[in-house]
Amino acid sequence: LHCTTADCEVWADPHLSGFDNSATGPISFIGNYMHTFDRQPVDLDVNVYESGEFWLVKNDRIHIQGRYSPSAEFGKDKSAVGAIAIGGAFIDNGKLIIEPKNGKITYNEQVVAENSEFIGEPATGGSVRIKTYFDAAHEDGSAPAGVDIELPSQVRLRVKRYKTHLDAKITIPKVTGPVDGQCGNFNGDATDDTVEHVKGRRS
Repeated sequence: LHCTTADCEVWADPHLSGFDNSATGPISFIGNYMHTFDRQPVDLDVNVYESGEFWLVKNDRIHIQGRYSPSAEFGKDKSAVGAIAIGGAFIDNGKLIIEPKNGKITYNEQVVAENSEFIGEPATGGSVRIKTYFDAAHEDGSAPAGVDIELPSQVRLRVKRYKTHLDAKITIPKVTGPVDGQCGNFNGDATDDTVEHVKGRRS
């Protein structure tokens, strides 16, 4: 059985490269090439400068929200991802919260330790596995902590935890069914996933 997956990446202050972004070529950004979380070139991205809570991915079973808040790492007038919350029926309506290094990681209010492997209570569709580690990558002398998350329904996240913000890569399979949110609607067309399109489809 062939199962098509796609990635959504949200990083820095914050930029999004949605599920339908084929990343076919770099764009110029403040004099430099912009790259995603995985250092992939970006051909179409969404920039969000507001603070608040936003749906990254939402369908009947999977809920992934991002909290955008001012980050000391980008200056007081720019937001970054200050937390990610995961819930929904696919994890039996549990709640997984990932915060930057100045916060914590919790699954159903249980704190996940640094530099450890955690397996949560099995959800109906499978286990919740969380692996935390130090020094996920070195960029400009900084070494963020990392989190790898495996969830039921073949949903995966890889998160870099900086001092006051997160970068994240969300992977979902096509069989998840219709989705929406800032990561897009996974319909193969990146042009209908702008901030305006998403706002028009979902408040």
